[in-house]
Order: sequence, then structure tokens, then C-alpha cells
Amino acid sequence: MSEADRKETFLIPGYQDRTLKELVHHAIWRLIAPLPDRPYIAVKYRVIKGAWPDLKQPKTFTEKVQARKLHDRNPLFPVVVDKAAMKDYVARRVGGDYVIPSYWVGTDLADVDWKAVELPAVVKPTHASAQGRFLYHARDIDNLLTDNPAPRWLTLDHAAYNREWAYAEVSPRIVIEQMLRTQGAFPGIIASSHSMAWCRISRSICVSRERAMRATTVPPGRNCPSMIPTICLSIQAK
Repeated sequence: MSEADRKETFLIPGYQDRTLKELVHHAIWRLIAPLPDRPYIAVKYRVIKGAWPDLKQPKTFTEKVQARKLHDRNPLFPVVVDKAAMKDYVARRVGGDYVIPSYWVGTDLADVDWKAVELPAVVKPTHASAQGRFLYHARDIDNLLTDNPAPRWLTLDHAAYNREWAYAEVSPRIVIEQMLRTQGAFPGIIASSHSMAWCRISRSICVSRERAMRATTVPPGRNCPSMIPTICLSIQAK
């Protein structure tokens, strides 16, 4: 693999840079952390959106998301938020061909048999988002083991931070899995070579003020990989 093929990083550069506004927000989240779920969600929503949410009779999409966190206790949720457990669920329901192969799942990167990991690969927590590393070469593994983000990843708790209750029933772990390729290349490279094809997926999320919570599947765009369905959401947004 050439150096040009490994320019893509797990996150867009600067994605996790903290602005002054974000730092203030995080300070507020720490202050309100002792609150029960309902007032915590309401205050956090007010800080971010500038208005109090109607959690009793939610009308906008974002209000419905907050209300669902409070009231919907679907037992499937702890499975679908767990990146490892969800693979087993999908394999049972539709078959293993639709599951990205995992090389290892655990909590201590020192336990990984790296000879069994085929590069390129992805390493990430099973219970969180916006965290992970792309592994293209042996030196990427060396950097991963030197930095060892696993202890920090394992402390991430969406149940506390976002009051998403399902995460409280997930055992924090790390997964190392096969990196997806499309048309023989990596998704990010395809996006660059096809005028940001992935942006077409984002553009297909349609926002409507007239109708709420109605979803229909539309065919992928001309440059979008056919394996990825595009969901057009007609929602009432605020």
C-alpha cells in the first residue's frame, strides 16, 4: 500500500478541536451531571438549542429523540448500540455475509495476537462514537500501542453524558475489525475521487416542516456505493 493510500484518518482533522463555546458547554455538563435524567436532558437541550424542550408532547424531531430516551425501553437498544453484540444479532437474523469480520474483541490491547490481524484494519470502542484508529501498516500498530487510548475509551459513558440509557447495559470493550473497501479502494479515497460521493448520502437526508417522522428508502446516488441504502427522512425540524 502506498503512502497516498493511507492519508485518511479516523476523524476529519480538527473534528475534536474544542472551541471556547464547546469548552463552556462541557463545563456546564459537569455541573449538571448530578441531575436526574429529565431535568438534565431539558437543561442540556436548552443550552444547545436555545429553547426548552416539550418532553410531554414532543413535536420536533429533536424533542422526540429526547422524549424517546426517557420513555422508550426497547430491550433491543442495548444490542444495537453495542458494536460487537450487534454483529452477532445481524449474523443470526440475516447471515454472516452482512457482518464486518472482527479480528479481536476485548479490553486490553496487550492481549491482541497481532499476527491474526490483517491490515488494513480499524480499532474502536464498541460502546462509543467519534473514537478509533485506522491501522494501515505495522507502524500504526506500534503507535497505537504506544499511545494506548484503550483505557480512555473504556471510560466513555453515553448513559451519563447523553442520558442514553441503553449504554448503561453495555460492557465497554474494544473491537478490531476488517477495514471496508469499495471498488478495491477505501471509502474515503472513493469519496475524494468522485467529488465527495459520501456527501450525496448526507444530501439525501431531507428535512420538511410539514411532515414528521416519515421515512422512505431511495436508491443510492450515481456515485454512491450500491451496498449503502440512502434513507430520506422527512422530519419536522426546528
